[in-house]
Amino acid sequence: MKLILLYGIAVNMVTFLAYAIDKYKARHHRWRIPEATLLGLAVIGGSTGAWAAMYTMHHKTRHLKFKYGVPLILALQVTLFCWLTLNPGPAIRPLEHIYSSHFMLSACFRPLAGHLSCRASLTQAATPSDPRQAV
Repeated sequence: MKLILLYGIAVNMVTFLAYAIDKYKARHHRWRIPEATLLGLAVIGGSTGAWAAMYTMHHKTRHLKFKYGVPLILALQVTLFCWLTLNPGPAIRPLEHIYSSHFMLSACFRPLAGHLSCRASLTQAATPSDPRQAV
């Protein structure tokens, strides 16, 4: 969770800075940052930084794809984050089952377990009843 928080802070700072640089370049009639790049930064997690920069610097507020697109991206990201935080269920649990123990992973590749399907062996307990089977 800490890594996700650090990523969010970093990408939003970079996005805010990109919008600020683009605003500076627009005022000085210089080469601009492409709109696809600015929207791409919002999509990869920088929507809060994009929205804050748009309304702090009054930049890109007349363009409909920014005016409505960035808040929409932000709403989708907040919804996804809340859903994953409150209901990790199907999105996270398969990874927990795969990586939780060596037995579960090796059960799929054991030659003696040829009659069992991989799915059936993954649903067994993490510790086998017979210790010789864990090898």
